[in-house]
Amino acid sequence: MGAAGSCGAVHGDGDYIVALGPNYMKGPNSPYCGRRISAKNTSNGKTVTVTVADTCPTCGPGDIDFALGPWNALTNNASPGVFPLSWHFS
Repeated sequence: MGAAGSCGAVHGDGDYIVALGPNYMKGPNSPYCGRRISAKNTSNGKTVTVTVADTCPTCGPGDIDFALGPWNALTNNASPGVFPLSWHFS
């Protein structure tokens, strides 16, 4: 288990959570905390549903930082990096 994310909860690497950039996460009381996101890797068609739990200070608009669990599910355990993605709030 790591430290608490900006939404206040502590999660493990395998939890299906994500961090959004500061354009969404405007502090600890962000209305996006707890929102569900459906994300699809557009290069392989794999999809996951994740929960917003933290802020990614270096993420740009539309970027998502995945915890290890959903990352592995979307990328077949690929090394950290970027991949083509479509996503929307569920």
